[in-house]
Amino acid sequence: MLPSDKSLMLAVRDGEVDQFGELFRRHHHRLFAFFYRMTASPAVSEDLVQEVFVRMLKYRRTFRADSDFSGWMYQIARNVRADHYRMGLPETGLIDQARPDHQADPADEITKREKLSVLQRALLALPHEK
Repeated sequence: MLPSDKSLMLAVRDGEVDQFGELFRRHHHRLFAFFYRMTASPAVSEDLVQEVFVRMLKYRRTFRADSDFSGWMYQIARNVRADHYRMGLPETGLIDQARPDHQADPADEITKREKLSVLQRALLALPHEK
């Protein structure tokens, strides 16, 4: 029988860092999908997944025996996402769509970028759980 995510994380927390690879194997695809839905960018999504696992290792001692592993991991993921967007607008699907089209009217492009900026700020203002 395979160990649970919780038991693996407890082992990692207590110094058995070699167990961390199994958690990565189990969850990196789901985290990638989580970020890809928001960014529409494989490169950005992969970077964010890596940052989640870096932070999981860094903050492993904060994982408690009464914690839900998935909830703890996704809270870190939400924090990574928020930190990433706070640093500026990434190259995502929204931004890629806002790139100037050589045949488009420059005034239309400015309006489009302004609307996307307002939309991005509104999305960032939403609570993490939304």
